[in-house]
Order: sequence, then C-alpha cells, then structure tokens
Amino acid sequence: MFMKQMDNEFVRDSEGSWVAPLPFRVPRQPLPSNKPQALHRASMLDASLNRNPVKREHFLTFMSKILDNNHAELAPPLGEHEECWYLPLFGVYHPKKPDQIRVCF
Repeated sequence: MFMKQMDNEFVRDSEGSWVAPLPFRVPRQPLPSNKPQALHRASMLDASLNRNPVKREHFLTFMSKILDNNHAELAPPLGEHEECWYLPLFGVYHPKKPDQIRVCF
C-alpha cells in the first residue's frame, strides 16, 4: 500500500522539486494541535540562542542557507479551522565540528 501510494503520488512540482505524500493510513485520525508545545519549545530555543551568540549566529546562518537554497519555504497562512502540525527545531553539534551546527526539524 505504501509503495503504491509512493508510485502514484511521488512527483516533481512545477519548480522541479520532489514532493512526497505523508504516509498516513486512510482514513486517518486528525492530528491534535501541538501549538502550545511548539511555542514552549520555540521560547526555550530563543532563550538558548540569546544566551549563546555564537550558537545563534550558526543557527541563523544554517537557516538562511536552507531558505536561500529553496530547501524550505515559509508556510502559507492557515485558514481558521485548517489542520496543521508545528515542527520544533533544535540545533546539535558534532564533537569534531564545533563550528558547524546541524538543525533538526
């Protein structure tokens, strides 16, 4: 079933980027709102980046590259009752690469 869904719905969009469906069961349960948790995580990340200006600069540089290279885009505004799911972000460093952050979504 998953492979059939991928065969039918894994496509290139008009800009040449690959678009894949989310592999939910049909019918799927609606996702509960995770906005309060995401806001809490965002405020914790903000505090962490304000305490550590080097980490903040690494994080901003990483996210700028992601957006500049069109690997991510700003989400469109949501309708009043439209379902959404927020992805919390956090940064990690490899012990051998202290000047390079990897941002996890």
